Amino acid sequence: MLKAKCIEMPTQLFLYLTMAKAGSTKNTKNKAKHSKLMAQKKKKEREKKEAHKARLKALNEKIKAQKE
Repeated sequence: MLKAKCIEMPTQLFLYLTMAKAGSTKNTKNKAKHSKLMAQKKKKEREKKEAHKARLKALNEKIKAQKE
């Protein structure tokens, strides 16, 4: 059987081993998804506003045509 050995590590090596690992950044996928969804939401609101304006414009033209 193998016995575990206790090894004293220098503090710099210990800090290096316990610090966060380099690599892909945390939360980038969630942030990208959130940005995409927010863009969709803004686009939907913008289109809704434009459709409302177009409907009002059509009504105004219809009213003007009836008056004449």
